[in-house]
Amino acid sequence: MSGLILRNAEEAQIQKQALVENSARSLDYFNTQREPMAAMFDMKFRPIGFHPTAGHPLNLIEQINQTFSFLCALEASELLFQWHKDLEGLVVYPGAHAPRGTLDIEALNRPGYIGAELFAAVRPANNGKLKKDLEKLRDRSEENRYEFFICPTHPETKRQNDLEDYGVRVWSIWPFA
Repeated sequence: MSGLILRNAEEAQIQKQALVENSARSLDYFNTQREPMAAMFDMKFRPIGFHPTAGHPLNLIEQINQTFSFLCALEASELLFQWHKDLEGLVVYPGAHAPRGTLDIEALNRPGYIGAELFAAVRPANNGKLKKDLEKLRDRSEENRYEFFICPTHPETKRQNDLEDYGVRVWSIWPFA
């Protein structure tokens, strides 16, 4: 998968609208499904879901996982555009398909300026994700290094100084009103 190129915050908002539309398409399935185990089977194994931005069929579990990774990346991108007015754009690689050696978010046409990792989980410590991301960012040379996450334990968009290490700025993101 190649990276998603965002030139400004408005492009991130357009991509977020695609997330909403493809989520709505998946929920239509539940208006017709009545048998619980068949529905659970379909969610896990059948392509009743849709890719968060591209819209092609996926199993629903994968759609859910990717949707929140994309949502975190898009929300983080909007913040980065707000904080770094001189950005020409960002390359975003949400999910597990980023090219080797890349970060989840990097500055477009400006190597070494911004590097960010991100995740969505029940808690920041789940599967050691925060720790692993901070260690990945530790030896990076980007001038501005960030970690962004969506977790219900942190229902706010706020810098989380107590979770920071190695000079990486850690931010919780809460995209829900």
